[in-house]
Parts: sequence; C-alpha cells; structure tokens
Amino acid sequence: IIDELMREEAEGKAWLLEELKKHDYEANASHGNFIFIKPKKSAQEVSDILREKKILIKTFGNEFFINIKR
Repeated sequence: IIDELMREEAEGKAWLLEELKKHDYEANASHGNFIFIKPKKSAQEVSDILREKKILIKTFGNEFFINIKR
C-alpha cells in the first residue's frame, strides 16, 4: 500500500508540474512532497483566495508552496 501511495503522489506531482508549465507558471519541485510556485499575483492574494475555498498554502515572501500530501 505504501508503494502505491508513493506512486500516486509522484504521478500527481508530475501532473501538477506539467499543468503549471502549460499555464506559464514558474515552479520548483524538490524530492520532497511540496512544490514552490511563483504566483502571477501576490502570494498573499492567492493565499486569501484559496483559503476561502478551504485550500491552505504556506507563503514565503512572494512565493508559496503546495504540500501535495493527501
């Protein structure tokens, strides 16, 4: 079951990175379970919009990261 979860996480991360690239977002993924994304609006504005939709992100200056753990 752990191998299956790890595979699903890797597939989801790859999909998200590809979608971000298609929409001209700058993203940096490491070997961890997160992705740094440079937003087109201020990170705080994006955070506020997503919070209203019950999606929590962590901002760092004008960047944020998405934890892709399920």
